[in-house]
Amino acid sequence: VLLGAVVAGGPLLSASASASPPASTGACPAGAPVRSYDVQSINVDIPLNRFGDHDPRGRMYVLTDRIAAVRVEEASRKVSIGLRDDAIQPLIIRANEGECLSIHYTNSADGGDFGVHVDGLAFDAASSGDAVGRNTASSVAKGQSTTYTYFVPNDKTLEGAHYLHPGPGFRDLVNHGLFGSVVVEPPGSQYIDPNAIDEAHATALQSGWEAIIRPGGAPEFRENVQLYHEIGNENEKNAVLQANGQPVPFIDPHTDAYRPDTRAINYRSEGFFDRLNFAPLQEAHAYASYTFGDPATPMPRGYRADPTKFRILHAGSEMFHVFHMHGGGIRWRYNPVADPTYYYADTGLNKHPLELSDSERLDSQAFGPGESYNLEIEGGAGGVQQGAGDFLFHCHIAEHYVAGMWSFWRVYDTRQSDFAPLADRAALGRTPPRPV
Repeated sequence: VLLGAVVAGGPLLSASASASPPASTGACPAGAPVRSYDVQSINVDIPLNRFGDHDPRGRMYVLTDRIAAVRVEEASRKVSIGLRDDAIQPLIIRANEGECLSIHYTNSADGGDFGVHVDGLAFDAASSGDAVGRNTASSVAKGQSTTYTYFVPNDKTLEGAHYLHPGPGFRDLVNHGLFGSVVVEPPGSQYIDPNAIDEAHATALQSGWEAIIRPGGAPEFRENVQLYHEIGNENEKNAVLQANGQPVPFIDPHTDAYRPDTRAINYRSEGFFDRLNFAPLQEAHAYASYTFGDPATPMPRGYRADPTKFRILHAGSEMFHVFHMHGGGIRWRYNPVADPTYYYADTGLNKHPLELSDSERLDSQAFGPGESYNLEIEGGAGGVQQGAGDFLFHCHIAEHYVAGMWSFWRVYDTRQSDFAPLADRAALGRTPPRPV
């Protein structure tokens, strides 16, 4: 993997940022620092949950140095609760505003000639990852490699999750996991793995859905990237197999949901079908961890008042979804960049009257294929009421969440030995001053 150069601001780094920027490469201006990743597309039998459901036709993009770990998890069919740092998860890589992004790509998957296309970023003519019209084809045959170049300008409206996919014509592969995201971060950011006792013992994050982001000259924030998607197309009756090798029923006998276990977040699906198979009379407690255990779907974490940004992206191809968070005091700006009075790090309890905003406040967000939104939680972790505990979120379409598309946001008010607090918020709820 093309890693190892030091990023300005300290030894933590996510991928290489070139110490000697190259001359102009078309999309990238001369002198732009380069962040590089080595990526492959592979076939993989994707495990979806702890009940043994899996997608035998799976495809995924993955960092080359994680393929061995993918094969270990694929053979075990074991997944973590809450999707911690499992090797089998969508590729989520990051780049900062002002950087050139270089992806060295090898196609090691079945399914045709395809590459890596990233929505919303400038790219060289030969870096679209596909073959469209009279453009020079930049798709890659199986066993072949190429390098794609993208540029991320200094534009704060680009911050957030950008859809990474094989381009047009490969919907079936996308339906079985061939997608990911490039997340654009503020200038000078470092990306830190939160799975440590504190940041002094934390490591740089190369790829992953949950991170501590340390921007250059601004307060840290927690980030979680959630890719919502369907498994298989809507007529596909054997998209997901059970542990015994039989297809999951087309209709959930407990809830009547259509295609259970095919509504997923980050390759994980926690269908009520599986939970209620153990206790069919406990439908009223289907969400309950006390009754059925925590879900295998991504469970973001935070300490109360931590600045928090949810990045939601629709990586599927057919259905609309509606992200909704329970909790009463959970809300965000529809467009945080449009409101100059809003500041992501101004968190904690605020007992002043609610100020009018230039951007509407929401607690639900509809989004369709390819769409992405930044949900910067007002008040930080725990919302404006500074609650602690589990906050349910799900697709607000009932048949989608009972078919697996749901999880919890877990907010702590006590220190956890395996979860690093933000370094600039050693005291829970302390708000750093706003930069001038």
